[in-house]
Amino acid sequence: MQSYFGYEIYFIASRSEGRWGKPLSYIKQARQTLNIIRREQPDIVWVQMPPTFLLHVLQMARLVSRKPMKVIADCHNRVFRAPWSKMPGLVSRLNQATVAIAHNSEVGETALRMGIDRGKLLVFETRPAQLQRPADMPPAPAVPEILVPCSYGPDEPISVVLEAARQAPHLRFLLTGKLAKAKARGFVDDAPSNVHFTGFLDKEAFEKLLFGCSAILGLTDFEGIQLSVANEAVGAGKAMVLSDTAILRDLFGEAALFARNEPAALARACSDAVERAAELDARSAALREAREIRWKAQADEVKIRVGLPV
Repeated sequence: MQSYFGYEIYFIASRSEGRWGKPLSYIKQARQTLNIIRREQPDIVWVQMPPTFLLHVLQMARLVSRKPMKVIADCHNRVFRAPWSKMPGLVSRLNQATVAIAHNSEVGETALRMGIDRGKLLVFETRPAQLQRPADMPPAPAVPEILVPCSYGPDEPISVVLEAARQAPHLRFLLTGKLAKAKARGFVDDAPSNVHFTGFLDKEAFEKLLFGCSAILGLTDFEGIQLSVANEAVGAGKAMVLSDTAILRDLFGEAALFARNEPAALARACSDAVERAAELDARSAALREAREIRWKAQADEVKIRVGLPV
């Protein structure tokens, strides 16, 4: 989005380790944020949340500088879930922003129910990943491969994936993400022989697997999660199998196969995706073009709201 909106990016990383160090880290990050705003004197600030107290920090910056400042409150899903949704004054701060962004229609409805002003809220979906097929792709694997990008988070039914792999021995499943985390949760020891844990991959290695696999498997146990891997699959024009949730059907229903988070259902869907890979690849590429047009229209609406030229 930086190339489209022309903003400067400031990423203030947390330097604390452990739960008890977070409050001090947040205080330090708030101070760094105020220092940046005081130094740069921006007319528009685009802030990604959580943490939701960033809106309170920006209110302080406005009071100190006495300078009008337009705020784009970019609300990722967790903004509207506890504990971040419980921040005192969150709703009033969002309603004082120039525009509050939700990343899909389901999250937008949650925001409205919380009391966010409909005139302030804008649904601005995630742009399809901007990807190019690597020039030095390895030869196609002899066994069809299903790429399963993982963080090994609480919403990912990894044990179900492992059982699905047992039921689909003609496929090879590649699970990305930190190997130490997969081992710590017992997934590596429990995996069948057709499952391979790649460990954390850099961008180049990941994109080679993304473009070279037969299909991409994206799973979540939670409603309202739109899965980054689905946007990556669309960006690469690849076949995909996704968890059967309302928001994933809404966003990717034109291109994906959907299955319940059950081993037999996932095994069948992955086998179907391999057999129909050419068709599903084409549907994913077509969805990419449609989503790109929709994204640009939504992006231009953000520009209009804050007074930028379109």
